[in-house]
Amino acid sequence: MTLTPKLFRRQIVEAAGAGEPATPRCQHAPPLGFCGGCTFQDRGYESQVAAKRAALQALWAGDLPADMLEQVTMVASPVPFEYRTRMDYVTSKERFGLRRGGKFNYIVDLQECHLIPPEAFAIARSVYEWAVALGLPDYDLRSHAGFLRYIVVRRSPQDTLLLAVITAAPDADGAYAAAIEQVAEHALAQPGVDGFHWLVNDTLTDMSFGTPLRHWGAGLLDMRVGNRTLAIGPNTFFQNNVHLLLPLLDDVANVMTKDQRPKTKEREDSSFVLRPSSLVVADLYGGVGTIALHLAGRVGHVTCVESVEESAQLAERNIASNGVRNVAVVAADVLAFLRDQSIGQFDAVVCLLQRALADRGFARARGRLPADRAARLRHVPADTAYGGAGSVRTRDRGTGCVQRGDAKERRHGDLNDPSLLLCVSATPRGHPALKSSSLVTRR
Repeated sequence: MTLTPKLFRRQIVEAAGAGEPATPRCQHAPPLGFCGGCTFQDRGYESQVAAKRAALQALWAGDLPADMLEQVTMVASPVPFEYRTRMDYVTSKERFGLRRGGKFNYIVDLQECHLIPPEAFAIARSVYEWAVALGLPDYDLRSHAGFLRYIVVRRSPQDTLLLAVITAAPDADGAYAAAIEQVAEHALAQPGVDGFHWLVNDTLTDMSFGTPLRHWGAGLLDMRVGNRTLAIGPNTFFQNNVHLLLPLLDDVANVMTKDQRPKTKEREDSSFVLRPSSLVVADLYGGVGTIALHLAGRVGHVTCVESVEESAQLAERNIASNGVRNVAVVAADVLAFLRDQSIGQFDAVVCLLQRALADRGFARARGRLPADRAARLRHVPADTAYGGAGSVRTRDRGTGCVQRGDAKERRHGDLNDPSLLLCVSATPRGHPALKSSSLVTRR
């Protein structure tokens, strides 16, 4: 049987649904409500984690030895709610909220949401209500008439907020500009709100991203991750479990800096010693530099390659503001960049594989993979790390988080399906030893 995204999702839903019943925290979550934002709030979190672990074991049964399958470890989120760093609330037909499960055009009007802190949701809801009170018409998903499409919340680990409204038109006649300004003033008066953006998406495509038109307050949101500070913008696709981001980055760094080549008599006799501090690493589809900056203190040099110009510019800014000197950003098509490199240029490569598979060039290369292996590369669930040391670690994102991608995420190369990192530890330059690879996934 071919493993499809739909089938894999069904396996997890059925396994989790057989778990210990629990009372949902949110009135809109199934079975009490119809919100598609959460799937499993009516099942105990431990049951969810166990179900996901079992699904991963089944997924990898044909690829990993039995003893390694038994060591699969699901690292549960310490807080199963309020874990999102980004929420996109739809505004349509006098409703503010998320789509009903399986119904694109039906919006559940939310009075609460526990995917972000209640205070953050209350602020977003108040921004929508203020906009409606000022006469801003929301958007009709069927007729494509109206103005206000999305209210977007960006949240830092420090619980500061960057808000954005996505509108369907740039308001060339100036009919709504004064009202938007009043909405911005209202938003900035709320505790913890650093900035407010007005973005325009005047296409028929449903996306919670847009062309920046104007902003009030801070233009960027600072995300404190370990000892680094990363600035992101309203269009940055930076979406992680806020409680597990740093441990996940540590897992990536550990995989990249550990010598995972099989032990042999020849290696024991070799004078070569792998020194992580001398590693030359390429971080492909590096975004705003999150992984590159985390690796910088443990390797010799990182080249962060990003094809989206805005993200590449933010990566440059983040590297400079953190005083890091051993990370270079290359704004380029990733496949074209790789073709220009000589063999042995890098000791290791980190690749956001989901974006690579969405890249046309990489998609053609994927066609050379066996069909079942390509499917497995696509559907390994997010927040997983496994290496060559005989163990598998999986980081859960939070309660009820089996999700489907949509057009807005595909535009930015992430399907909100598993976002997979392929870490390839190449042989040291000029050293005749076996290559090894690991998979690490992230959001």
